[in-house]
Amino acid sequence: MQSLKSDATWTAVDTLISSGLGLLFRLAIARVLAPDQFGIVAIALAFISILTAINNFGLTAALIQRDRETLSPSLINSCFTASCIISGVLCLLTIGGLAPFLAWYYQSPTISALTSALAITLIGAPFATVSSALLSRERRFRDLAIIRVASSGISILIAALYLWVSADVWVIAVQLWVAQIISTIGLTIAARWKFRLELDKSHIGELFGYSTLVFINDVVGTITANVGTLIIGRIFTPSEAAIYGLAVNLTETVRRVIMSVLNRVMFVHYSINKHDNHALRTGYVRTLTWNCRVIFPMMTACIFFSDAIVNVLLGPEWRDMESVMQILAVSIMIQTAGGTTSTLYKAIGKPGLDTSLSILTNLLLLLPAIVAGSYWAGLEGAAAATAATKLIAVCLRQVLLDRLIGSTLAAVCKTVLAALAAQLPIIAAFALKYAFMPDADSLAAVGFLVLGLIGTGLIELWRIRASDPPDFLK
Repeated sequence: MQSLKSDATWTAVDTLISSGLGLLFRLAIARVLAPDQFGIVAIALAFISILTAINNFGLTAALIQRDRETLSPSLINSCFTASCIISGVLCLLTIGGLAPFLAWYYQSPTISALTSALAITLIGAPFATVSSALLSRERRFRDLAIIRVASSGISILIAALYLWVSADVWVIAVQLWVAQIISTIGLTIAARWKFRLELDKSHIGELFGYSTLVFINDVVGTITANVGTLIIGRIFTPSEAAIYGLAVNLTETVRRVIMSVLNRVMFVHYSINKHDNHALRTGYVRTLTWNCRVIFPMMTACIFFSDAIVNVLLGPEWRDMESVMQILAVSIMIQTAGGTTSTLYKAIGKPGLDTSLSILTNLLLLLPAIVAGSYWAGLEGAAAATAATKLIAVCLRQVLLDRLIGSTLAAVCKTVLAALAAQLPIIAAFALKYAFMPDADSLAAVGFLVLGLIGTGLIELWRIRASDPPDFLK
């Protein structure tokens, strides 16, 4: 257990610092650039996120999940070579095919040029993919944290200097280029693996049988996270895409980053204990408990204090984002309450089930729902469609999870209800602000929010002393 806590601690350091710096830098860019310029950045980043998921092809998870006795040097080098081929082809297709299409589709040559520039970062991915998998298998999360935090910090510092000299959309390309170079060099040195171009045909089925299903699920998940920005950028304008994309950054990206802290560690833990249903149930509920403790207060703050948050962080020109952020915050709370079923499904060798669920709930339900919601009620309609689809997905996944590892429903309900009750101080702070200072400026409203967060924090500290997870899981 001590080792698991250490792994989680270093993963938290890695994820929260590097991703936190990245989010703050995106907010700084939004503060400097006009909404239409930031919309161009948001659209290009959405496409690159999808391309990055395609580029990984699930190979990282395939190497981590592989049993020790089957992980040979030939298999690792075959994985590296396959990743090199995928990266090269994808980069060329992006520059030669996707970029010209984007110039026509969005009527913006800048989006095309920026996407092409960002596609260059795909080239270094094979080294990072294999190195990260090897370090994760060895549970060297400390090394991973140091490398990723260093690459994020240095790249953001250099990009900030560029932003100070030239405030334009190319600042994001500078930041991602530098981050890719530093992380690739650092991970390669830390892994101490001599990469060789070797493609053993006997390993192709072994690698891609598992990774293909993970790949499909990862791509579907990434599309889900970015599709709203892409659709809105087409239906409306880059300015609306910027508003929606930034609202997603302040809600969905925060959820994904925080949940990935434990997901990266728990994937290894679930894989090791894949035949022990009690260990799976216990780990699942414990992970859900901690994710709710961290994410629910943030989303509750977004729901009740969105006007103050937007005004302080971004300025009055982003005021249209407030209602969108409130609805998306509800969506995030629903998704957080659904737990980390995707990670568990993949770890116990059920990536096909996870993929089927993702396709059903995200491609077949979410995509048309966002389009319909956008035409029906604009940005708020797209956000509401996202929340409704998440609720359906959570219910379906919970039912199937109980059939796989035994019932966790009672423990999940108890955990979620307790987490919701812990948000009462934030709601009370909003009520006090509305009753006594309805016309308070944003800084005063933030003061009320801080008091509410302190109250919620005290409740959570008291809860930590209780049994975790509930005893009836034993």
